[in-house]
Amino acid sequence: MFESLTSWLFYLLQNFGLLGLFVATCISSSLIPIPVEVFLATMISLGFSPFLVALTAAIGSTLGGATTYYLGRGASKIAKLDIERARNFIEKYGSIAVFIFAFTPLPYDAVALASGVAKLSREKFLFATFTGRLARFLMISEAIQISVLLLGQAWQLCMPDKHPK
Repeated sequence: MFESLTSWLFYLLQNFGLLGLFVATCISSSLIPIPVEVFLATMISLGFSPFLVALTAAIGSTLGGATTYYLGRGASKIAKLDIERARNFIEKYGSIAVFIFAFTPLPYDAVALASGVAKLSREKFLFATFTGRLARFLMISEAIQISVLLLGQAWQLCMPDKHPK
């Protein structure tokens, strides 16, 4: 199932461009652990602007994270101890924790769920998620773009001239 989902998401990227990226990042940020970085690399290799790729991915990821957040808000049947731990963590660190988890490779889905369980303000959650994801995806997109350019130049330097003189 995971393989067919991944294939379908790459089909979306290749055939629907930024709209496909939006859908793919929304899905990958809602409790289905697919690294967004592979989507960013695919889109940039297809020639899309790193800024538009990062912005689209941040919006999709924020919406996917919001889904997880609302699951947490309605998670009254989770073990009471787990709810208390999540609530304590978010009450202690709040939207700063959301931003850090959104910006770094830490498990963002877990903090999105915990934010919902702890009933962190929706506005704070969405703002921290969007700014953290946008900053992360901008950095990654630019790094991918630079890598593609450098690898392309290196490849051209390594390839012998194919045309005889």
